[in-house]
Amino acid sequence: MMARVCDVEGCGLPHRSRGLCEMHYRRAKRAGQLPPLPPKAPVAPGRRRLAVIEDAMWLAGTDSPEAIASRLGYTSWDSLEAALRPLGHAPLVRAILDRRELPKHIRDDGTLEAIPA
Repeated sequence: MMARVCDVEGCGLPHRSRGLCEMHYRRAKRAGQLPPLPPKAPVAPGRRRLAVIEDAMWLAGTDSPEAIASRLGYTSWDSLEAALRPLGHAPLVRAILDRRELPKHIRDDGTLEAIPA
């Protein structure tokens, strides 16, 4: 597989983000003219909920509750907490608030899994 290069005609430097090399990315960011992000593939509502729970379990203990909520795409900790509690994940909420890491193990298929407390 060939490495991606900058989309700017004649540049040829390695791709960094949004189709631009480091230099062109910084210039575009400084000018406030970054190319838009590509649209995300739609995620089924049930899968989205499961992904948030798995990601939250993985991130528990790594950062503040607000930072974890932000990394998961929520506007605040309160909105993430409101999404987790009704699903029966009060222990996960407590682990995030206490900044306590959850135990992790490798599944048979090779994927990593955090174990809820």
